[in-house]
Order: sequence, then structure tokens, then C-alpha cells
Amino acid sequence: MSGKNKNLKKEAPKQAERGQISSLEAALTSRRVMLPVIAVLAVLVLSLILLIVLDQTGLMYDRPGNGDDGGGSSVILGGESELLDGEIHTSGSYRYRLLKNGTVELYFFTDHTANGVVIPDKIDGRAVTVIGKECFVWMAALSSVSIPEGVVSIGESAFEGCGYLVSVSLPSTLVNVADNAFLNCPSTMNVTYKGDASALNIGKGNVALTDSLS
Repeated sequence: MSGKNKNLKKEAPKQAERGQISSLEAALTSRRVMLPVIAVLAVLVLSLILLIVLDQTGLMYDRPGNGDDGGGSSVILGGESELLDGEIHTSGSYRYRLLKNGTVELYFFTDHTANGVVIPDKIDGRAVTVIGKECFVWMAALSSVSIPEGVVSIGESAFEGCGYLVSVSLPSTLVNVADNAFLNCPSTMNVTYKGDASALNIGKGNVALTDSLS
């Protein structure tokens, strides 16, 4: 056997060994690169799951109170519609607060999967007169809402961010719509108002509403 062949036989195992080492190093490098990516994806998935859970329960949008003081007075109508107390009551998907005149202010609506909402004229036997601040805020699925006769006021940002809200029915009793109540709602929103639109007090940031009523 020639010396050249002997050298080739000696080199073959070494080349195979180097090839295995290179493959192992490449695999380790790939794992080092992938681990941070997998960790980031895991965090994103867990965050998404948490957001979905919070959205379903309404906790994402919950807040201590509708007033600037974290629970103080509500919209004042006729001088008697201040909050009776800061207690929050629950009836189905509605959280509400009692007013001194014996009526109800809707505080928050917890079903953020609802696409059509017909607000009742009474809750637990008490008339609904106020839709509170941020009551339906950022309800992405909401496409239509019917507000009953007897409601006189819609609070600030009550329907803000309802990007698919295209149908709104307002009662003839409504006299006040606070700032940004319909901010970031579709410009194609169709509003039915049973009262005198010229007498309706509409705050700033309600372009979708004013355009529909004009």
C-alpha cells in the first residue's frame, strides 16, 4: 500500500470527526439564536391570553369611579341627579350606581363581545336616566345600540372607540351628550333621534354624531 493511501485512510476519520464537531457547533449556535426568539414569542402569547381574559371579564376597562375624584358626583341634571353614594351594583352585564333622585346611572357594561345592545329602561325596578362616563368605551364588537326613553344624559367618552358602531337610536328625552361621547366612532354612523336635534346639547369631539344629525 502506498504512503499516499495510508495518509488518506488516516485523514478520513479526522475529517469525519471535524464534520461532526462542525454540525454540533452549528446546532448549538442555532439553539442559542432560537432561545431568545422562543422566549419573546412565549411572552407575547401569554400577554395576548391575559388581554383576552381581561377583556372577557371587563377588568381591562374597569375603573374606580366615573367622576374625576375617583367616585364623586355624576352628571348633574335638574340639580338632583348627584350620586346617592359610591356603591356599585350589578345586574346581569350592567354595573350601575344609584342617583339621589331614585334613578340609575349605568356605570359599566361588562359584555365586550356583544354586537347589538338594547339598553333597558329599568334596572332592578329603577329607571335608567344616565349613561355614565366610559360605560361602553372601546367595545370593538359593538355595531348597534338602542338607548331607551327616559335617558336624559350620555356621559363623557361613553361610546368612545366603538369603531364598528354604525347604528344608534337616541330617545326623545335625551338633552345632553358630553364631550367625546362618540369619539372615534365611524363617520358612517346612522343616528336616529326622536327629539328636537336643535335643542340637544352636544359636547365637543362628537363629529360622527353631529354629522349624522345634520
